[in-house]
Amino acid sequence: MVISFAVNRLARPIMETLAISTPAYTGQLWPNRLLSAQQEHKSVVSMGIWVSIVGLVIATIAIFLMLQPARLVNILTPMEQAKWLYMAALVRFLIGSLLIAAAPVVAYSYSIALVGWLFVLAALVLVVIPHPVMLPLIRWAARRPQWLVRLMAPLALAFGCFLIYAANV
Repeated sequence: MVISFAVNRLARPIMETLAISTPAYTGQLWPNRLLSAQQEHKSVVSMGIWVSIVGLVIATIAIFLMLQPARLVNILTPMEQAKWLYMAALVRFLIGSLLIAAAPVVAYSYSIALVGWLFVLAALVLVVIPHPVMLPLIRWAARRPQWLVRLMAPLALAFGCFLIYAANV
């Protein structure tokens, strides 16, 4: 009770004067404060875990493409059907939304938010451009030489590792 009085009557006016925000659970009874803090911690941890999972998937695909670059054709061939192209757009949109939502609770928040917005923009482009217009681009990407795939895969690996690092710092 004394702590609650001290926070509410003494510390809060000083913090408001200095424009320091108080936690949402300030002034609540002890069990409620503990619950609020635990729920806040769980949401921060779970967002970090999701960003780590996305980074791990990207890094795993990059390692797979470094070892077997010819498999890129197997990955891109289903995209010639419209339903798989729109599925890829949905996955990009969900990953972008996740990164945007997780940006405030991970390290390098502006970079993560920017990457999330780029994912969302790419998803919208995939949806807006008609499928017949995308077919030549998909076929062109599938014909890339193996050395080029091996050259680009480490960049994807670095990006995946960056996401994992940003989520766990």
